[in-house]
Amino acid sequence: MENEKDTQDKLIILYIISKLTKSVTNLQIVDIILDVTGIDYFTLQGILIDLNEKGLISLFYQEETRYYKITEEGTTLLDSLISLVPDFIISRVAKKVDGESREIKQKSVIYADYFPEEDDRFIVKCRIVEGGKKTIEFELSVPTKDQAIDICNKWYANPSKYYLDIIKMFS
Repeated sequence: MENEKDTQDKLIILYIISKLTKSVTNLQIVDIILDVTGIDYFTLQGILIDLNEKGLISLFYQEETRYYKITEEGTTLLDSLISLVPDFIISRVAKKVDGESREIKQKSVIYADYFPEEDDRFIVKCRIVEGGKKTIEFELSVPTKDQAIDICNKWYANPSKYYLDIIKMFS
């Protein structure tokens, strides 16, 4: 019985990754899994390691963030065994993924973070990546942590506006 549940959990995770079409971060998978299934965080991490070792998903890092993508082998396995996952779970996962796909897609291409610098200042890094290529990337040095947080929040809230503002400044 435990082996069947383990198989279902792996198939659910493969299904989620496949539904997101682009690569997905570990945090995005955790958010979806904890919201729609009974899989706990530690079980999830173990399954992700196992799926990667078996070549069903690929793992890569970009700017210290873990990303996962389903492989061709993973897609083939999922297609042949999806009937082992109860319909209500597929429906719940599909609804969650479809409802958040736009937000997930945006988070995967928009980046903003800050880091402490010497002299009690902070470096803010902002970036937009489209199709795996950087559209814009910049760093700012600011005097306070609050200012760094504010810049990151504004960048996430409306990156295209700020991107266009920067382009206009140099045009």
